[in-house]
Amino acid sequence: MNKQIISPDQLSFSLGEDEAHIWIIDLDKISSENLKLKEALSEEELLRASKFHFKKDEIRFINSRSLLRILLSIYSGISPEKIKFSFNQFGKPELNEAQNQNKINFNLSHSQNMLCVAFTKNNLIGTDCEIIKPIKNYLAIAERHFSVYEVEQLKSFPGIQQIQGFYTIWTSKEAIIKLIGTGLHFPLQDFSVQLEQIENDENYSFKTDFKDENAKAIVEVFLTQNNLFGAIATRDRMYKIIYHLFDEKVYPIERFLADYL
Repeated sequence: MNKQIISPDQLSFSLGEDEAHIWIIDLDKISSENLKLKEALSEEELLRASKFHFKKDEIRFINSRSLLRILLSIYSGISPEKIKFSFNQFGKPELNEAQNQNKINFNLSHSQNMLCVAFTKNNLIGTDCEIIKPIKNYLAIAERHFSVYEVEQLKSFPGIQQIQGFYTIWTSKEAIIKLIGTGLHFPLQDFSVQLEQIENDENYSFKTDFKDENAKAIVEVFLTQNNLFGAIATRDRMYKIIYHLFDEKVYPIERFLADYL
């Protein structure tokens, strides 16, 4: 895994057209008292935040949306509070075309307290991440939603590694669906992904083709130290993928927010 531990003196936001930048952030490392985060949000986002039943979920939503705006601001040069989003007919967000002079594409996913945001330039992208947790009926779910080839791959894994294999397939397929931008309107069984065993801080990539359209997706699967499985999917191959990780001893997330918000 080509990972960059974020530090204030080495941080670079130079994004080439054959690169992808993936930011992996623990939302619970951000203080709930950081009121400046709300200033970056739109009225619609603040309204959505207020409707969460649990305060923890409200804070995580505020943190994730604010971080998205901050990172987009850095890559696009637009102030966080002035960023405007457009949505396709299935609800996939993108930077408003009038603002997107740098041709930045992004996608985000979150699982509990973990946020993944992926950026590319002039190349569509989808991403998904999931914290591993026990699932009793994962094989039944796989047989219902995965392709026959994927189920065969999954069953070939040793028992204890099957749950990891399940998450590998799930995140890969979700990333592809989000790349296509149609949500679950695109049948999950109409394409297959490749399954490999990986350890913490490892990754692998593969190409998949779609049954009913002349298109492909390039997928990279990754696993981080905190049992976070993830995947990104792009139309064109990314020759350089950088994982941006925060280390609280090197560059606390609160200091990063103070520097860029």
